[in-house]
Amino acid sequence: MNQQNMSHCSASRSPDLLHPYHREDATAQRRALAEHGFCILKDVLDTELVEVLASRLKAQAFAEHDAGLTGYCTPEQPTESVTQWVMLLLNKGDRFVELATNDTVLGLARDLLGGECVLSDISARVTHPGSEAMDLHCDQWWLPAPSMPGDPHERVADIQRSVDRFGPPTRADRPIAPPAAVNAIYALEDVTADMGPTRFVPGSHLSGNLPDPDENIDAVSPPLAKGSAIFFDGRLWHGASPNVGTRSRWAVLVTYTGPQFRTILNLPLGLREEVVNGLTNELRALLGFKVWRGYGATEDFSAEFATPGSANTGILGDDGKRLE
Repeated sequence: MNQQNMSHCSASRSPDLLHPYHREDATAQRRALAEHGFCILKDVLDTELVEVLASRLKAQAFAEHDAGLTGYCTPEQPTESVTQWVMLLLNKGDRFVELATNDTVLGLARDLLGGECVLSDISARVTHPGSEAMDLHCDQWWLPAPSMPGDPHERVADIQRSVDRFGPPTRADRPIAPPAAVNAIYALEDVTADMGPTRFVPGSHLSGNLPDPDENIDAVSPPLAKGSAIFFDGRLWHGASPNVGTRSRWAVLVTYTGPQFRTILNLPLGLREEVVNGLTNELRALLGFKVWRGYGATEDFSAEFATPGSANTGILGDDGKRLE
């Protein structure tokens, strides 16, 4: 696949790309999240940042393809697919951090998850022409369903994406799990209906169920204007639509979770040393370096931040000196 086949010409911006799910103010955004499970955030990125990030992402995607690094995939996405993942973007451009710290998006994440939420993922899912639809799924599949005392329950370490917890997307009449993960998809170019926009099942975040892959489920696929984002509850049923157009969809997915949950990307391990050395303490906390209630410690439970293995105590001799 060369740059000509990975078409990326820009579409003109159109107001109707924001209709009907965009919300202009914080109150309306929170109401939409509670009712529908998602909302569109208009122009959360300024034009200059969008252009810089789009250019950087395309260059990185082309280079990774040419280097044979296109095999990164999810369990649902075969490696031969024309969907390309560009992973761990914090290593691949210093301004991608601005997507993780966007005031509007991070503010909504903290509203739903709490002030100490952490970044779980920041990657690009580039759907090139010919990309097939992704199955509807829920990103919070790993959280066990509530059960009554004495009733059978899921063993937490045995949960799989394919678990048979299927049911309708309608509002539950029983207790369900709270949001433990949230997502934002940033559009670095206009995403029109033929480019594989993400489809959603409004209100399904309140069902407590997972979508049955054998069922035909009604969904909406809102297009998205460049510089805008879709923010959604991790319990919401969603999946990418097929790209039946002639242009690639350039978008970045950012995910946040509560600090006690294992993240999609192991950021403390995966970030390059020069990136880590440039982090502020605020960013270290967001990226999972901060010890939370003792969890995530590497040696000292009372330490504010975890330290790398090279800085921790090794084998000591009787004289208190390190043994090599």
